[in-house]
Amino acid sequence: MDNNKINEVEVSCIIILFILSSGFVLPLGTQAHEDIWIVIFTGMVLSIGMAKIYSYIVSKYDNKNFFKVIEIVFGKFIGTIINILFIWFGIHLCALTLYDFGEFPTSTTLNNTPLVIFFMGMMILSIWLVKKGPVVIGKSAVIIVFLTSPIPVFTVLLLIPKMDYLNIMPLLHCGLSNFMKGTLSTFTFPFGETFVAIALIEEIKDKKNMYKSYAIGILIGGITLVGVTVSEILVVGHNIYSNTYFPVYVVASQASVGEFIERMEIVTILATSVSSFIKISVCLYFTCKGISTLLNMEKYNYIVSPVGLLIVGIGYRIFPSAMGFVSWGINIYPYYAIVFEVFLPLIVFLGVYINKNKRGKVGN
Repeated sequence: MDNNKINEVEVSCIIILFILSSGFVLPLGTQAHEDIWIVIFTGMVLSIGMAKIYSYIVSKYDNKNFFKVIEIVFGKFIGTIINILFIWFGIHLCALTLYDFGEFPTSTTLNNTPLVIFFMGMMILSIWLVKKGPVVIGKSAVIIVFLTSPIPVFTVLLLIPKMDYLNIMPLLHCGLSNFMKGTLSTFTFPFGETFVAIALIEEIKDKKNMYKSYAIGILIGGITLVGVTVSEILVVGHNIYSNTYFPVYVVASQASVGEFIERMEIVTILATSVSSFIKISVCLYFTCKGISTLLNMEKYNYIVSPVGLLIVGIGYRIFPSAMGFVSWGINIYPYYAIVFEVFLPLIVFLGVYINKNKRGKVGN
């Protein structure tokens, strides 16, 4: 059985890529102005707390997946409703990530390439990976982290001569309201989205180490994101960072050493693309596990391809432009996502906690 399980390092790498894939590309917590990096750190801390709740839910029922636990705790009718809501979030998040993956290169360098080419290429790879199962997804995540981890470090080092510390001054000057909005925004994206990875994390060999591996992934991914975001603001200032669809591209284009090392933005596109590959695969896996549980299917493999193609169609039609995508992400998404990342998981957590206590009292 352990041959079908993932280890602690693979769990951490999946979470790291989940955070950094889209977190590197899009502007985060723009409501906080110069304090963007602080609200990212705050969002990371909050997500470590929520990770404890996510881990608790699936650790209390051996050999039962997340969706099955919900059916056991809430019964068939209510459990089905909750599962449908989670499945929708998995589909929607996968489509959003797919759109982000396609829009980034087509808006910056490959302007004449149709979005659907990127969508289909990435989804075909993701379908193949999901059909291979959790072990292959975990090992792929480790390889991608190993290959891409030097890129942000190297890019930041090249940008040091262009940094101005005054761009992050004054500290805590954005006001409480903007700070809270920025924290909510950065918590729901990208940290809270790691909730979807629970379908893979529950496949860990030793469930006692589930939370530890999850938290380590959030910590490494979060600190890396804070470091890169601080560097971006130090180089271009918070105004350019907040008003650019893809600030990482603008900043990376300034990283160079004479004519010997330049065009780092191309390397950045490649790195974020392979990272998005894991995030899309995890979202697809989560969705297919949910649907297969809902339909009482023994294996999820049979529905991976049609679900993947459905998500491509949704992703292609979801937004008319990058402007609408970023605007929705800043103004609406935090209030939409918190329902699936906090409120519903808390309800499930309370249901599991009460159910376990009742069983414990009956046993005594």
